[in-house]
Amino acid sequence: MKNTSGFTLIELLIVIAIIGILSSIVIALNYETVRAKTRDTERVSWLNDFADALVLYYDDNQRYPGQRLGVGGATYTFPAGNNYFHFHYGYTQLDGSCTGNYPNLKFENSASDGFLDILYPDYINITGFFDPLGQEVQDTPYNCRYVVQQSERDVNNVQSYLMHCRIEKSLEYAEGDSGTAPLYFERSGGNPPFCLVDHNTD
Repeated sequence: MKNTSGFTLIELLIVIAIIGILSSIVIALNYETVRAKTRDTERVSWLNDFADALVLYYDDNQRYPGQRLGVGGATYTFPAGNNYFHFHYGYTQLDGSCTGNYPNLKFENSASDGFLDILYPDYINITGFFDPLGQEVQDTPYNCRYVVQQSERDVNNVQSYLMHCRIEKSLEYAEGDSGTAPLYFERSGGNPPFCLVDHNTD
């Protein structure tokens, strides 16, 4: 008689249960990553659509929108070492880097009603945008922003702008844009002397 050893039925069931739990965790993580990348694609597509509409608007008006800013926008300046709503804007340098503190900017937030609605319906067929996460609090990093110079906005002659949206997972979008902030997809128009340095809650 030979003595053979092996797994008992209970041991096999325990191993199968552990494998099932681990598989469920992996599937859930992959599913959430795919959902986040889908939201990133929506953000980038939306921002590109608005940037295209802004080009058409400029062709017709020789300026970018500015007169509607103020309903959901706010004027802000940067004291030394500080920023506004956690965002830090600076000057675009000749080497493409973004440094310093740029004062007196005006922004419109995608959480405000009618974001850039001056473009509708002649230049774009949507009247606003809310982040795919559904966040509507004005200082959340996932809201997109349209930023212009206060001095140009005051005389309704905006000649440059910066738009940016926070990216969740698809960092290649942020790396392939015209800006330097590693977690934000940025589009700009004109010859913008300002740029997004960083967001201090990232």
